[in-house]
Amino acid sequence: MEELEDFGRKTLYFLIGGATLAAEGITKAMEDWGNQAQTLVDDCVHEGELRYDQWTREQGESSSEPDQANNDYTSSTEIPRAPSETLRQRLMTLVRGDQSLAERLLLQEKQSNPGQTDRWYWEKVIYDLERDLKG
Repeated sequence: MEELEDFGRKTLYFLIGGATLAAEGITKAMEDWGNQAQTLVDDCVHEGELRYDQWTREQGESSSEPDQANNDYTSSTEIPRAPSETLRQRLMTLVRGDQSLAERLLLQEKQSNPGQTDRWYWEKVIYDLERDLKG
């Protein structure tokens, strides 16, 4: 009789342990999927911005009036303005909210590559940071 109770107890422990491990595995898988989904969404938004900007430039080239959005230049000592909230948020995420670091990186890129649009500097700094993180 005692062996049967011991077997029953061990069976119960096995079921509880198995259910716990399964739940933890499902939770981890859902977290991983959530992180991948966010990355996919961010990549899609970035690609959409690039395509829209390309289309806007093409439309501006075909019109007789210059497109102000494509002439978004600041002076060489002025911090490039954020061309979109999405780019601003991406850069701030990459520098962990360090506004002065973001500004230094943008100015450094601007001094290294003068004559580009503000959007170009933001995208270049973001690209370099993401490349370095994968690195």
